[in-house]
Amino acid sequence: MSDVQIEKKLGEVLIKITNFPNDKMNYVYAYTNWGYVQFHLGLSRYSKHSDHFKVSLNASVRIIEIEKYWDDMASLLDFNTVPDVEYKSDRLKVLDGPETFIMGPLSCFNSIDELHEALPMFKISKEGFENLENTFKLFYHEKFIPKLKETLDLKFLDSTINSKVEYLGGNASDYFLNIVAILLRRMVLAKLTNNPLYEEICEFNRGIVMKLNSMPLENRNNYQKNFPEVFEKVYNRLKTVKPLENYVLELDII
Repeated sequence: MSDVQIEKKLGEVLIKITNFPNDKMNYVYAYTNWGYVQFHLGLSRYSKHSDHFKVSLNASVRIIEIEKYWDDMASLLDFNTVPDVEYKSDRLKVLDGPETFIMGPLSCFNSIDELHEALPMFKISKEGFENLENTFKLFYHEKFIPKLKETLDLKFLDSTINSKVEYLGGNASDYFLNIVAILLRRMVLAKLTNNPLYEEICEFNRGIVMKLNSMPLENRNNYQKNFPEVFEKVYNRLKTVKPLENYVLELDII
């Protein structure tokens, strides 16, 4: 069985596990009033020698309230935030855009060894795919969804990148936040959560952006040349935005 055939089977298993619509390639979507969660059950390792494979369940979360202050200017930053694919859903085509963060299975365990023990490799056979479906259905409902719901707290997300003014590229605690436009996302999260460091964070980020202006113009790409302008536009947009009253996003998945 080829990688393509395995991926197709995994897409079928994913639909059975989640009961959500398959609206783009091998992805299914849970739509909410604040955005969506995209689930993907993908091949992470395939051993032709032993006829076994390993898969990973990932969730990509798009929170429109965070992304809407900058994603209409993504082209100015040379970001390809929306893939050129055929959508099966008009709803997704309208809502799609940059993801806010990604959560993988490791978030649900204390160590990699514990992860490997709970989600082992499966044999490429009818029985193997049945075991895969049963194992991941249990994992999805008992561990993955509860953990995902815990992360849907904007105060928590803010704390992973805005607990201090300086941001030096992230650490193990914020690995899942989308690095694309992270300076803008820092600013938006701090504003929405009423972070007392908001203005200091903005000034620190502005300093990083302004350093681009010290470079010779011919050495700046489209992303670098336009970032100062986009940054100030986002900052001005946020001036009239009030912090949210409720920081916890609801995800209606049983």
